[in-house]
Amino acid sequence: MNMPTPQAKFFTRKRWLIASASVVLVMLAVWLAVKPQRYHITDVARPQAIVLQAPTDEKQRWVDISVRITGKIDGKATIHSPFRGSSLEVKDSFDIDLGVMDCYSPQHPTEYVPHGVTNGWITIHYKFYDLSMMGELQREVARKRKSR
Repeated sequence: MNMPTPQAKFFTRKRWLIASASVVLVMLAVWLAVKPQRYHITDVARPQAIVLQAPTDEKQRWVDISVRITGKIDGKATIHSPFRGSSLEVKDSFDIDLGVMDCYSPQHPTEYVPHGVTNGWITIHYKFYDLSMMGELQREVARKRKSR
């Protein structure tokens, strides 16, 4: 039985470290590219026209957006999205997952209209998907269906 030389062990260990570091760097780059974005409505007492903006990359073709809205306000408010085609009324404490919607634009306009709100906070969590992310999108949809 041939025993590896100390030099051969070094090169094997070095290759393993390089491969491991490469995998970590690729995973970090993917996470940074597709991490969810947030928009905070800081002045909940005033109406706002909001534009949810996709990461800027001219090569990507955006096809979908997932949206979740969380918050706590002391009145009622209406959130309207033209892509969704309907208005959503929120009040008190809420956590609403709107799911995935078609969005063939890098911008998603949204309107916030308060009704008697004087205090609170609202955060819109969103994530744009392009054609290269369809596998990730399918996994996310399947995970949400299982959790129901």
